[in-house]
Amino acid sequence: MTARSIFLLLCVIIVIFLLIFRFTGFENIKKIAENLGVAIGRLTVPGVSPQVITVYLEDNLCDEPGGANQPRVSPLENSYRQIRFNATVYDINGDCNGTATFYICMNETAVGPTFCSADYSVQAVNVPGAYAQYGGSSNNLYCNFTATYDLPYFRKCGNWYVNVTAFDVEGHSNSTVRWWKDNLLGAVGYPYSNGIVEELVYMGTVILGQWNLGMGQNWTKNTGNVNITSLVWNATNFTLVPSGAGVIPIIPFQGNTTFAVDDDTNIMNGAGYINERPSVQIQFPSYGLYRCEDFGCTSSRAMYRLWWHIYVPSVPSGIYENTIQYDILDTLTCD
Repeated sequence: MTARSIFLLLCVIIVIFLLIFRFTGFENIKKIAENLGVAIGRLTVPGVSPQVITVYLEDNLCDEPGGANQPRVSPLENSYRQIRFNATVYDINGDCNGTATFYICMNETAVGPTFCSADYSVQAVNVPGAYAQYGGSSNNLYCNFTATYDLPYFRKCGNWYVNVTAFDVEGHSNSTVRWWKDNLLGAVGYPYSNGIVEELVYMGTVILGQWNLGMGQNWTKNTGNVNITSLVWNATNFTLVPSGAGVIPIIPFQGNTTFAVDDDTNIMNGAGYINERPSVQIQFPSYGLYRCEDFGCTSSRAMYRLWWHIYVPSVPSGIYENTIQYDILDTLTCD
């Protein structure tokens, strides 16, 4: 083929392409070639509330209310017992490391502070890396929160609940309720003074040959977490110390005995007369000793003063001592 023939062939091809792109039937092909570009796809991933998947009390797994796992704690007499809670939180968004609040509740329907006083709540601390014991990993899908609560001795014994409310970093929240038990503590403090139970009941200086009324004033306090309905008393004879040569006997006298416990200074107003025999225990007062509602124990039936009345016959001078015994007679149960 000559150069002239090749040139003519190229010209024919160019003319054919020009005719094609001028035909209306090929308009779409032209548009695809002219308008090729990029589109943006968009969707929304919602924030999902975190889930509290496990709750522990002192490293013991807490169950749902009514479940088999109910950790127990024993309160400390007339004091606080610090208890520790742990909770593992799962968040599918990977942002569980927000905050958590532990509400300490008597009410198993406690789903928030509406049902459980905020006075009994503690803010939890997120503990990074503390997953080996409580499960999860450190990639913010799982977080571990811990909180401590000072359990007062006077809180009612029995079933208690902890509401764990967890918040993620976006503020989404969820709550889980688990149960635990506060063990029964039956305890009495006598003689109670300035926050401690002392040993000596000093009854002062007596007058011979007569009743000595309202001696040895001291407080008696319920230092446990249950109502005591039968508080009983007894005492031994007073003996001269250190020799023991003299004795102030507790004996029948004027229809009663020569030694009596009382909640006032009036011997004629319901005193409880002591019998020296160990087998005889005198219940006093009739209502027992109620549970305190606070550390001040302002209830007059949960903490009250006691006095002693004593008739002293003719005995040698000196210091006399005896042993005052008190005990809880009834079988105690949580209300």
